Amino acid sequence: GRFAMSANELLEGVEVSTIDEDQAKKYRIPLNITGLLINSVSPDSPYARHLGDGMVLMEVNDSEITTIKEARDFLKTGVNKLYIFNRGRTGYLPIRVE
Repeated sequence: GRFAMSANELLEGVEVSTIDEDQAKKYRIPLNITGLLINSVSPDSPYARHLGDGMVLMEVNDSEITTIKEARDFLKTGVNKLYIFNRGRTGYLPIRVE
């Protein structure tokens, strides 16, 4: 996958946003979870197997993120370590960016 270009696209085919109250309710995201919400992942995205709607990206390479700019700044070419919240659980996920 490549770095993304559109305003809300963090990675190729992966759209993110800050978490608002409606989204927090919809995806049952607790108040203590902060980061960027994945709104949509294109089926042909190279990240579609690993990332999905409703996941929250909390950290990129051990740095907390609250804005798309921060997330972009911390992403690097090669393997990145994402800390995510997904359906009540948190965990690390390695992804490769070319």
